[in-house]
Amino acid sequence: MLALLLNFPFWWYRQVPSHFPYLLRNLTLLLEDGFAIGLMLRLLFVPLFHDTTVWGRILSFLFRLIRVIAGSLFILLTDIFLLLIFAFWLIFPLYLLLGFGL
Repeated sequence: MLALLLNFPFWWYRQVPSHFPYLLRNLTLLLEDGFAIGLMLRLLFVPLFHDTTVWGRILSFLFRLIRVIAGSLFILLTDIFLLLIFAFWLIFPLYLLLGFGL
């Protein structure tokens, strides 16, 4: 039991944070795969459903552009939220030790 207590700071501040970059990268790649931002950028000027009319091209461009912007914004906000959770993870034990800020 004493060994677990003494190992806690090492685990909390060294082992867990070493996995954070992988979590951030994998989550970003998963979200990018779901939103297909790279694919939408590559096909930005290709008409959807092979609708080569003027309206088809305009709507396809707008649809893909909005999807790229919305997906990028969602990924950015998710990454910022994850960074805030990580900062909270690092600060929380110190907050408890210092008596809840009193």
